[in-house]
Amino acid sequence: MESAARTDADETNRLISSQKVNGTAVYNDQGENLGTVDHLMIDKFSGHVAYAVMSFGGFLGIGADYHPLPWDALDYDVNLGGYRVDVNRTQLEAAPRYTANTEPNWSDRAYTDRVDQHWGVSRQRAERIVAVFDGADKARAARNALVGAGVPSDRLDIVEHQTNVDHWGVLQGHTIPNEDCHTYAESLKRGHAMLLIRCDPAEHDRVLQLIQSHNPIDIDEHASNWRASGWSGRAEGAQEQVIPVYEEKLKVGKRIVESGGVRVRIYTVEQPVQEGVTLRQERVAVERRPVDRPVGTTSGDAFRDRTIDVTTHQEEAVVSKEARVKEEVVVRKEADQRTETVGDKVRRTEVEVEDDRAKTTSPTPTTPKR
Repeated sequence: MESAARTDADETNRLISSQKVNGTAVYNDQGENLGTVDHLMIDKFSGHVAYAVMSFGGFLGIGADYHPLPWDALDYDVNLGGYRVDVNRTQLEAAPRYTANTEPNWSDRAYTDRVDQHWGVSRQRAERIVAVFDGADKARAARNALVGAGVPSDRLDIVEHQTNVDHWGVLQGHTIPNEDCHTYAESLKRGHAMLLIRCDPAEHDRVLQLIQSHNPIDIDEHASNWRASGWSGRAEGAQEQVIPVYEEKLKVGKRIVESGGVRVRIYTVEQPVQEGVTLRQERVAVERRPVDRPVGTTSGDAFRDRTIDVTTHQEEAVVSKEARVKEEVVVRKEADQRTETVGDKVRRTEVEVEDDRAKTTSPTPTTPKR
């Protein structure tokens, strides 16, 4: 029951918890899944969602890119159960992005303007007026006058000196530029009070006129006098925001890969060979020759039986083979070196500084400063 009650509390017909928005899929008009909503960026003063930061690519969030999309560019599609944006994947890849290691400076007006311009969203930004008074009572009197003139009270803030309070951090919370924070923090230290007003551009002149009627101090003139009396120009306990600038370096290494080879195969073949040789052969020739002479002294043996054997011989070819080295095949590897130019793209972060102090107006008893 508790789980069901939580689900009902997380979402109604028009409202949804930010906890449920995170992880919601984002589609284009073709129904292609582009990514999911990772988190929201909310305007601290108006309370409106300014941007939905979409996670695009990566595995389990590793190596993912983050794309800030203006909230006005998203439409919720009930059938898809997610948000739709009129963009294709190619346009998304060309949109402003950052990684977990390159978080943008959201207070940089140039960055948010670039995001809005890419997505075709125009914003009417509220003007900011900073008035400094001699004390908190005068600042409250000016505030009451503005409320009586119809300026919403949630657009008016009073900052005064308080013991053990980080005035620098308070001023940073109101998105006042660092360069001006030094002067305003010093004014608080010296007992002055600040009235911060956010108004629409059309109301700027009317609001400024009402503030001037309550005699704010000329903060620039006071700051000049403080410097002349020895003030360093920096507030005590001032904090610095370090923005790392990243740059990739190209490193080229070597590895050994197979590029081919030579195979030498040894095998035996036979071929007929003829060689001439002279052979000697014996044969027996029997010849009967007629003679007429006396037997002589061996007449007793003349009539004895005898057998005479005559053996003949002949030569025959005897074949023998001798293996001899007739040729040598030498296989060796030779190596040479060459210089090859390897090209790739390296990334680096650029820092654009936009001085929006011109957007902060400090009224003076004479000419207002924009």
